[in-house]
Amino acid sequence: MTLGSISGSYIGAHFSKRITENSLKKVILTLLVAIGLLLIIEGLHPITSSDRQYNLSILFLILAITPGLGIGFISSLLGVANNVHIITQLASI
Repeated sequence: MTLGSISGSYIGAHFSKRITENSLKKVILTLLVAIGLLLIIEGLHPITSSDRQYNLSILFLILAITPGLGIGFISSLLGVANNVHIITQLASI
């Protein structure tokens, strides 16, 4: 997940330089509203972690790197620490 998060941070920082200020504000607004709604939904219907044991496979690596990319991208756009998003992702696994 760390590899994906670092890569996503670089991609998000590069993306934020290339778009206009108004577009960036709209993206940030959309992300904050979406994250807020997800937090409300998760508060009403808590997600419990599964007791599954995962083997280190290609599927596991993809499932670890993909959320990391999204977390890094969002964190670099919003200017928040990755820990906030990583902890919630790890809790849902």
